[in-house]
Amino acid sequence: MQNLKLFFIVIILFLISSIINAQRVEITPYYGYMFAGKMTLYQGDFNVKNNGNYGITLDFEVDRRAGIFFELLYDRLDTRAVFKKYPTNITTNLFDMSEEYFQVGGLYNHQLKKNISTFGVFTLGATRFHPKDSRYGDDWRFSVTLGGGLKVFISEKIGFRFQGRIKMPLYFAGGGIWIGSGGVNYGLGAGTALLQADLNAGLIFRIGK
Repeated sequence: MQNLKLFFIVIILFLISSIINAQRVEITPYYGYMFAGKMTLYQGDFNVKNNGNYGITLDFEVDRRAGIFFELLYDRLDTRAVFKKYPTNITTNLFDMSEEYFQVGGLYNHQLKKNISTFGVFTLGATRFHPKDSRYGDDWRFSVTLGGGLKVFISEKIGFRFQGRIKMPLYFAGGGIWIGSGGVNYGLGAGTALLQADLNAGLIFRIGK
């Protein structure tokens, strides 16, 4: 947790510097659909149900000629975790949960026409899994995202952003699900990534020269 606090302090300082030096800022609230994925554990499959997701990106122009932006990302999914047990394939609802991505990274913008561009983006940061059940605590994981898409501007200040993205919370230790008469205990792991993806569309508000 101490390392996480230090990480966000560094990000805030870098953000302040980026805002001061940015030529343009693009603010993009968005809504999409997330394929939340599953993770194979010792006893069965831990599944996060697909659902709509929403969030916001802040992009600070670093180099207009090169098309480079510094990006901040917040993304949220409200969903449910379920467990399919081996070998019976019996599915058990575990808990409702939210999943939040807190990310920083870089975006490369390639201009096709005056008002149309393609882009690629890579971010890294933290993901928070928050069970909506007081019996379970939050689970924080390091995560990365990789995406790309299209920007279409209808004026100098307003545009649309269409994007597809792969998202990976990373797990470096073993884990499993335990279901018994006393309830459910879980520990995510298995030395793998929870592979997720989303498709979304957002409205761009451009600030600056």
